[in-house]
Amino acid sequence: MSKLDTILSDGREVSDSELEYLKEYIEDKLYSIDQTDYVRCANPDDPEYKHIPDRECEGTIELDSTAAVCDQCDRKIKNIQSKGTFTRQILYLNRDDIRDSIRNKIKSVFDTNANTISRTYYGTELSYILDVNCPDVNIFIIFDSMPREIIKWCKVYNENPVFALVGDSNQLSNQLSELNIPYFSFSEFISDNFEQTIIDGDIGPLSDRDLRAKISYNLCSNQRVLKKMEYDEFERCVQNLLLSLIGTSSLLGSTEAGTGVPDGLMTLNHSTPPRLFMWDAKFVDYTSGNKNKTELKSEYDKIFRHRTSVEAVPSIDQKYDSLDGVVLFTPGTKEANVSRLSEFMKENGFLHNDRWKGTICYFKFDALLHLYNRYLRNDSDVQNKYQGLNTTLHNFMTSSSNHKSDTEIIQKTENCVEIDSSDIDKLFDKIGELGSEQRKVPIKDYMGYLDVVSE
Repeated sequence: MSKLDTILSDGREVSDSELEYLKEYIEDKLYSIDQTDYVRCANPDDPEYKHIPDRECEGTIELDSTAAVCDQCDRKIKNIQSKGTFTRQILYLNRDDIRDSIRNKIKSVFDTNANTISRTYYGTELSYILDVNCPDVNIFIIFDSMPREIIKWCKVYNENPVFALVGDSNQLSNQLSELNIPYFSFSEFISDNFEQTIIDGDIGPLSDRDLRAKISYNLCSNQRVLKKMEYDEFERCVQNLLLSLIGTSSLLGSTEAGTGVPDGLMTLNHSTPPRLFMWDAKFVDYTSGNKNKTELKSEYDKIFRHRTSVEAVPSIDQKYDSLDGVVLFTPGTKEANVSRLSEFMKENGFLHNDRWKGTICYFKFDALLHLYNRYLRNDSDVQNKYQGLNTTLHNFMTSSSNHKSDTEIIQKTENCVEIDSSDIDKLFDKIGELGSEQRKVPIKDYMGYLDVVSE
């Protein structure tokens, strides 16, 4: 870390020479200095030194304090005016001015707007973020250290983050490097070659699909973290896992609970035509007292409307035969609610002259984590069997006859399927019987189809 970055620490005591160094390199408006006069409890130059009980005491007493008491040994100082006086200089960063300085330079380099926004990750609000249109990045101006989990969430959300490290936040550099997140220090920002650095693309958007999936998997595998998640955080994790596994999944609209659109769409079994599924990530409110199960009772009608609205999109008929299924990813729900949802879809279909034959698939979240873990280990050489994974997973999600491990109440319900971890093991047994694939599936084309539907 450079000398300048070391000095630029909020609340740090600076010497006269350090203050002169700051004045040489940065504008005065970016910081302020608070000067305080004080005396030392044990100062060998003071007349009272030989009489004090602890001559090793390193405490101090500010002259403007109401009580002349040492902040270390609590000794009450008599005749404080007779002691030698010193001056303490405390540096404070003017954060708004630093943000404006970074924003102005970014705007001049890219000739674009850079609006200030805020984001909340895992309950922590980050207020100094610049939303830059070209390149499409968010510059997170960070002044303090933060938990590693917050940095991970920035990656999970794929905000194309670039971190501007000022002061104490420079200690985050190793963690950012491990997560492949670009960053620059304030000393690099004011350097002569900073403009060329960002023009050359040394910082900019990163996709890192597989890295985001690994981070999402690790976060969701931690029960402490999982129980503190918000709905949108859970949805993002599901999306990242699906993108890494099948490559063709798209979030729709807002990721906030209660919105008028499903969470996402995905395709499987990339034949002609590919098979389309609507998915919803139903998170568990662990504080509600529902014994780690999410309620579906109030969502039957909403899910029905989501399905019909998706099928009403004109491009559905152009690219897909129909919607093959509705997939519910959740840490837990009552099987009876899943069964009732399937019946509700059928009953309302008759009322609206809708004869939808798709499947309601209750995909347990621990099964999705198990699927990703086995995929990551490349069990059954699955990473070389992309079409085999998609086709087999499609079969498991659309017909219980392919795995036969559904609970009794699910088995008795028409067009209703449950996927648990044991099903994933059977799925990999079947994939193990398949040969490696030579032909590459045009994933970008299928994602293009999804993007059209999502618009």
